[in-house]
Amino acid sequence: MTDPRRLLVLVCVLLLAAPGCAFRRVVSNEWLLEADTGAIAVGESDRLDVMRALSLPPPDVPEEIGIRTAGRDLMSYGIWDSRCFTIGSEVLLLVTPFRWCSRRHIYELAVEFDRRGVVSAVHETTRGNYWPPFQAEADAAPTVTRGLGGTPDP
Repeated sequence: MTDPRRLLVLVCVLLLAAPGCAFRRVVSNEWLLEADTGAIAVGESDRLDVMRALSLPPPDVPEEIGIRTAGRDLMSYGIWDSRCFTIGSEVLLLVTPFRWCSRRHIYELAVEFDRRGVVSAVHETTRGNYWPPFQAEADAAPTVTRGLGGTPDP
């Protein structure tokens, strides 16, 4: 027979932790999927035209330290997919016994410039998303990079 005190403790823990089970998903810069890249013409548009069409690239995030998002010859726009699963109750200030998060860079739009500041190429990269530990990287769709425009002929 089970000790009634252990059963009471188990029930109390479940009552406190169950409301704190949460799944949260945040997709940053989702507007980028709807952005009008057709307004950026290779060989004609300059940095100001790109900023008018897409705004400034978002600032670096800690995970990207050392990766440029803007410079003299490049503007890079990315979409991040963050997923977190938490068990515990932060409302009751209990220590969360389990928290798992995954963050993936799923989309990137890169605009390259020549020395004059004119757009020389536009590239779009889409990476398949998966959620470890429930899925393996092999389950993700393959990464696809395509040029939306390249260096014009002289």
